[in-house]
Amino acid sequence: MARTATNPGDHDASGTIPVDVAAKLLMVTLEWVRRLTKDGWISKTDRGRYRVVDVAQGYIRFLKDEARRCRGASRQAGAADRARSEVGRRHRSALAGGTVRLVSPGQEL
Repeated sequence: MARTATNPGDHDASGTIPVDVAAKLLMVTLEWVRRLTKDGWISKTDRGRYRVVDVAQGYIRFLKDEARRCRGASRQAGAADRARSEVGRRHRSALAGGTVRLVSPGQEL
């Protein structure tokens, strides 16, 4: 299989790439790569270049963390919805039975 020519400035012998190639690799903007770097997800070399493995693994860690956070937020929202449903059910049940008990603040139910 024939190899395609690459831009000689895209990578060097140490396996590092510039930020624009890292952005292309991840299919994100340059700004997004810089933000991931600033937030500590991706590390860059002292010469301002990125090791391909650091770019790929850092982005995977970021995506996994985002997915975990979304699942946690979803669980919290689900618990809040269930609590609201239960309150509503009890309220409708009390109204249907004609038994509504008023309680003063601080008084136990």
